[in-house]
Amino acid sequence: MTFGEAVEVMRNGGKVRLPEWKGYWYKKNGEVYVYLEDGTETNTPWFQQTIWRKDWEVAE
Repeated sequence: MTFGEAVEVMRNGGKVRLPEWKGYWYKKNGEVYVYLEDGTETNTPWFQQTIWRKDWEVAE
């Protein structure tokens, strides 16, 4: 899916990721957060190189 579609998934309470990621992105309190593989969470800046990718997927 495109980044725009991934944002829509997050707006609806879902989690998204790129295939090589072990964590995922999601929205919390109106901001985008990252859940990292080690279990920590942090808010994230929008990385320019990732928004153009078309292989976003829903994270379970």
